[in-house]
Amino acid sequence: MWWRGPYGPWPGHGPWSHLPPWMRPGWYLWWAAPQTAAPVAPWSREAELQYLESLKSYLQETLRRVEERINELKSSK
Repeated sequence: MWWRGPYGPWPGHGPWSHLPPWMRPGWYLWWAAPQTAAPVAPWSREAELQYLESLKSYLQETLRRVEERINELKSSK
C-alpha cells in the first residue's frame, strides 16, 4: 500500500485523512442521504399554483420591508 507522508494513503489533508473515506465521521450521512431519500411525488397543478402564489406574496412583503429599510437609512443621513 502506498503512503503519502504524514497524511496517510487516502486523499485529503484534513484531520481524518489517515482514515479511508467510509470510516470518516459524517461520511455515512453524506453518502447515504441521497440513496435513502424517498421519491417525491409530483405536485398537482393546484398545489403548485397555491405554493407559488404564497411564495410570491411572501417575496413581495419581504421586498417591501427591504425598500422601507433602504428609504429609512437614506433619510437618516
